[in-house]
Amino acid sequence: MTQKLKLASTLVFLLTLAQTLQAYRQPTFVDRLRIDLNGNMIVPASSSAVIGPGFGFGFATRDIDIMLLTRMGLYDLDQTVSRQLYQGLLRADIKFRFNNTPLILLAGIGFGASYGADLSRPGVDSVTNLPLKFTGIGQTFELSSGVLFPLNQTIAATARLGYASTSFSPDSTTSVSIGGPSLEIGVRIAFGPTVELNY
Repeated sequence: MTQKLKLASTLVFLLTLAQTLQAYRQPTFVDRLRIDLNGNMIVPASSSAVIGPGFGFGFATRDIDIMLLTRMGLYDLDQTVSRQLYQGLLRADIKFRFNNTPLILLAGIGFGASYGADLSRPGVDSVTNLPLKFTGIGQTFELSSGVLFPLNQTIAATARLGYASTSFSPDSTTSVSIGGPSLEIGVRIAFGPTVELNY
């Protein structure tokens, strides 16, 4: 009987020790990986809203998340034809935590490249008598603030408001700018149960 009690006590001790080590283990590289899935909208003053999906992949630290995002949207410069806009964006989110609440405030800044298909340009084609088009490559800039709300150990909801600007300059005489207030709603997914990030 005494031997059985000793064995049971040893098992309880080992289980408690394993749980304690799990709770205090150091975060691994995989623990820091994040995926973003979102829908986003830019509301320019000179054209209809740019609406589309986005996907991001990145790395989390205690105070900053670094995300590489790709976004696609449809826009309309002249209210007649929908055209495609693609963005590649490197975004840094500074995280602010508050005691006694799961909410995390985000302050983000992003830079990147953009690609627009079938952009309008001044003039008319002499053969087809149709407006001239071009494919534009340019840059993207974004400032935003938002919140991150954990739903469980691996998924958090995100929402952010900001300002986004994209410009295209295919030649020295032509330039197109699309910019205005932006809205983004999505989820941020961790690769495993979240561990407290110590740096």
